[in-house]
Amino acid sequence: MYKFYKDIIVSLRSCLTTTLPLPGPARWPDKTSRIRISATVAFLFIALMQVSATATAQTVTLVENKSRLATVLEKMRKQTGYDFMYSTATLRGANPVTISVKNVPLERVLTAIFESQPLQFSIEDRSVVISRKPAGKITEIVTHQVLHV
Repeated sequence: MYKFYKDIIVSLRSCLTTTLPLPGPARWPDKTSRIRISATVAFLFIALMQVSATATAQTVTLVENKSRLATVLEKMRKQTGYDFMYSTATLRGANPVTISVKNVPLERVLTAIFESQPLQFSIEDRSVVISRKPAGKITEIVTHQVLHV
């Protein structure tokens, strides 16, 4: 029994002390391979930057004729991925929307839609908050003078 355990210990010790040969220095690819690799990396970098720029500038394509504002906002949500926050009470007095745009930035489309609406919008991160326009303010003060004759 002693011999059996001794053989196991000796074989484990030899496994632990044996070193494996280390690989030699890394071999660099030849010049044409390096040029191909560099060109591929440059192409991928440019492609990723283009995707990033497209994702930042959200564009909208819509053709609507006297549609409900809620319907138009839902279509813009699907196209852009932006969230539109509003209450149904806010949209109650909204005018029907007639618009025809192709690949126009989201903010310009919203400005065109809300120009003739009693509503306003603000963009915060990836959300569009819709609210009522504040009540009109008095911009002129008319004074009357009484003349005594």
